[in-house]
Amino acid sequence: MDLEHDIPEPANISPEYDSWKIAFAYLLIAGLWIMVSDQLVVLLFNDTDAISMVQTYKGIFFVSVTSYLLFYTLRERIKSYKFLAIRLYDNYNELESTYEELLATEEELEEKIDELNEGKEKIYQQAYYDDLTGLPNKNMLHQKIEELISGESSNRINYIMLDLDEFKKINDFHGHEFGDQLLIQVRKELLEVLPENYQLFHLGGDEFGIVYREKQAVGTGIELINNILDIFKDSINVDGHYIFSSASLGFASYPEQADDGAELIKNGEIAMYNAKEKGKNSYKFYEKEMEQRIKDSLKLERDLRQAIKDEEFELFYQPLFDLEKNKVKTVEALIRWKKPGAGYVSPAEFLPFAEKTGLITEIGRWVFKEACRQKKQWLARGYNGFSIAINISAKELDDAKFFDSLVKEINNNNLDSSNLEVEITESDVMENMDENIKVLKELRELGVKVSLDDFGTGYSSLTYLRKMPIDNIKIDRSFIANILSDGKEKRILSSIIELSRVIGLNITVEGIENEAQLEFVRDKGCDRAQGYLLARPAPAEELENYLEGN
Repeated sequence: MDLEHDIPEPANISPEYDSWKIAFAYLLIAGLWIMVSDQLVVLLFNDTDAISMVQTYKGIFFVSVTSYLLFYTLRERIKSYKFLAIRLYDNYNELESTYEELLATEEELEEKIDELNEGKEKIYQQAYYDDLTGLPNKNMLHQKIEELISGESSNRINYIMLDLDEFKKINDFHGHEFGDQLLIQVRKELLEVLPENYQLFHLGGDEFGIVYREKQAVGTGIELINNILDIFKDSINVDGHYIFSSASLGFASYPEQADDGAELIKNGEIAMYNAKEKGKNSYKFYEKEMEQRIKDSLKLERDLRQAIKDEEFELFYQPLFDLEKNKVKTVEALIRWKKPGAGYVSPAEFLPFAEKTGLITEIGRWVFKEACRQKKQWLARGYNGFSIAINISAKELDDAKFFDSLVKEINNNNLDSSNLEVEITESDVMENMDENIKVLKELRELGVKVSLDDFGTGYSSLTYLRKMPIDNIKIDRSFIANILSDGKEKRILSSIIELSRVIGLNITVEGIENEAQLEFVRDKGCDRAQGYLLARPAPAEELENYLEGN
């Protein structure tokens, strides 16, 4: 028998009904038995003793049969109830186990919720705060400005953007850890000068932002700006090391100079970049014209990058004359940008910009490549006896590929290194003196001559001159311009020439525009002269014609 299938559903079990059913069955069987059995006994037996004995056996039989039936009925019922009890017990245990699992799951869920909350807080911190300084970041800046703009107050909202000047050089020289500590110290000093309710943000790198609300005119921000710039007038203590730094600040306000928060931030940045062009530790208030200058700069950068890609440049060459032998000793390679549809662009318009944006390194590589190619071509045509001078900048010396690319071009064109000369200004050498001197020494060891350009406009110290690995100084045209009318200028130039002779340097004078100037520098014993009187810069073909005629 399949007991499980015979088990009644708990809802179908009725104690009263089952009890009455058993009692009624017993009563029915007993009544029928008594009536039927008594009639049979009377019919079958006449003897009183026999009837009495049969009645006894009949009672025993009835009790036995009914006992068995009762036993069987109760046993089946008890089996059913036992099975139900076991199933109930198992279900109870299962429920208890499930309950314990639920409790454990609840604890795990609580832990997960705590972890999620911690993670959410961490994500929020990462999204809206700077790890290094602990200050709110650019994302929070946007949010804060929008909150101020959407507020009920109609007060002006001012934004100041601050950028540390030449922070990259500090990082490169002292290391990034030192740079990080400088940023932390700047944060500390900025917080000390900011009034209450002025909020400071670290926008990333060396940039900070300041936002505040005020009722007065925009001009009142000058006091705060001056307080900020005063921080950088003295050296800043970074873990016991004192360093001089400076900053450029841009100021913009809402609603006068911006329609929304994004424009306010953008205009503050535009003003800051204009302050950088003004010079270190400067500030600028936003003006609408600034945006056009930025657009012009962006266009110039795009055009210049395209010019590099398409090689829109051309080299002109201006001779430097040997004053003793009266012949061309060197030709200086001068770059020109032949812009499609616009003609030649003056180097003064794009070289300072290329220097600022770092594009000068790519332009410089092109100049080396083209100058070496041209020198090889001249040698093949029989034009020899003179070297090519190429101008280089501090940024080119900083380029790790500079020296190798120069050697590569010399080798590719089978040139003797003595056919090349590099010209670099005093200020560029001094920008990173130790490293730059190291590269210049390598150039001289290679056989390339080194000339110090625009001498007299920079540091002009003989102490520095003795340290520099140079062969020649090129005296700036400003000294020769008034040499005939200004006795002081004449004495200064004479002293420079005499002292340069003492330390064994050759002397070139540029800017010669008349015979009197030429005679003066020749009489003073200068080695080379350059200027419009002698020859103007010209393309290679015109220079060849000039050489043929002279």
